[in-house]
Amino acid sequence: MEVPAEVSGRLAYLADRPVDLPCVGDWVTARYYNNDAAAVIQQVFARKTFLRRKTAGDNIDYQMIAANVDTAFLVQSCHFDFNPSRLERYLVMATDGNVEPIVLLTKTDLVTQDELDQKIAIINAVTNARVIALSTVTGGRF
Repeated sequence: MEVPAEVSGRLAYLADRPVDLPCVGDWVTARYYNNDAAAVIQQVFARKTFLRRKTAGDNIDYQMIAANVDTAFLVQSCHFDFNPSRLERYLVMATDGNVEPIVLLTKTDLVTQDELDQKIAIINAVTNARVIALSTVTGGRF
């Protein structure tokens, strides 16, 4: 059953940073009210894994994206949008949170086999994550 929930005043007061508050994927305890139409979150259990990013600005703080994620599929186009630096940031984000990254290279039909091999080599130089090359036209290479 899905119901809207809010953080208890105590939990909000005890949270030192925004990352201590509940996010998508967190396991929590909650107390229902209003005939089970709403809930108050009382506690957030320890996270097994997480995805977070640095907040904008000069402060060094983080924004939670999700918790208790097993696998993150990082999608990169082989065509115009291939960006190894961005991919590396996402790989670091996944590794930092103990999430297994899998790289999906899409639109492989728009590049030559040599270009695809070069892109895979670039990825393999920065990670040993699994790489899956895909095309909706020609299929995939795993």
